[in-house]
Amino acid sequence: MDEDGKGIESRHSWVASLLNTQNLPNPDCTQGRCLILSKRNIETWVYWLTGARLNETWQVTEEENYKNSRPAGATRSLGSGDWRAAGRQLHSINHSNPPVGMPAELIVALGKLRQFTQFVRRS
Repeated sequence: MDEDGKGIESRHSWVASLLNTQNLPNPDCTQGRCLILSKRNIETWVYWLTGARLNETWQVTEEENYKNSRPAGATRSLGSGDWRAAGRQLHSINHSNPPVGMPAELIVALGKLRQFTQFVRRS
């Protein structure tokens, strides 16, 4: 889910209220319910991962909206194949020691995914 400039805490609260109206528990990665939010939009992460995959430095900020523009250093716009390739790139990264320049909320998301995976493996 994208934060889309509304604030991560605002999005978390919105999801929690929707879940509560359905008498469902809040997201908790340690219990198998994971909510991952990019600070602005997911394109930030995909652009960063694409640049890393191509061994290029694509300067992203988590405040910019990259849905309709490219970050500094990007040699091209995202294509349809970049999304799956970004997932593969993410999987290849040492999550315990993230590379310099990795977006901060992506690092947070990796921690949540690690907790979620640990829960799933125990279950």
